[in-house]
Amino acid sequence: MKPGRVRHYLRRIDFIPEFLLGFTVFVATVAIFTQVVSRYVFNNPISWVDEFAVLIFAWMTFLGTAIAQKNNEHISIDIFARLLSKRAQTGLAIIMNILILMLLGFLFTEGIRLTLKTAGLKYPAMEISRGFLYMSIPTTMPLMGFYLIRIIITDIQTLIKDHREDRK
Repeated sequence: MKPGRVRHYLRRIDFIPEFLLGFTVFVATVAIFTQVVSRYVFNNPISWVDEFAVLIFAWMTFLGTAIAQKNNEHISIDIFARLLSKRAQTGLAIIMNILILMLLGFLFTEGIRLTLKTAGLKYPAMEISRGFLYMSIPTTMPLMGFYLIRIIITDIQTLIKDHREDRK
């Protein structure tokens, strides 16, 4: 497959989490607005909306984190890294991202464990499994890992390119 075609498919794949994040924000906004109106205007709160808002908020959080990872926009403290050369900064970024990738693997396995552990518990008002809440963790960790691997590959390519230019 040609590199241009791969980039085309990756952009299409990248659209999915962004769409889902926008959708969850919209659904949460509508649900919370409906709850406020029903509670304060009609004095008749909807019992399941609070539980639903917590559930959808978890998904929003992890989808947003994955999108921030895709764009490499997570907050970092780079005081030490700025003292290093550009090549050393890139090398440090690769090492840090590999460590983060290992952490994502841990979160993925623990997320599965937590999802299975809570699958039998139900939300009282919605009467669905609490596993849906914790399923957001193992669902989004591979996505974050995918984006992180893309960043690592780009950084390695930058190091190789810089090394070749220095040898000339």
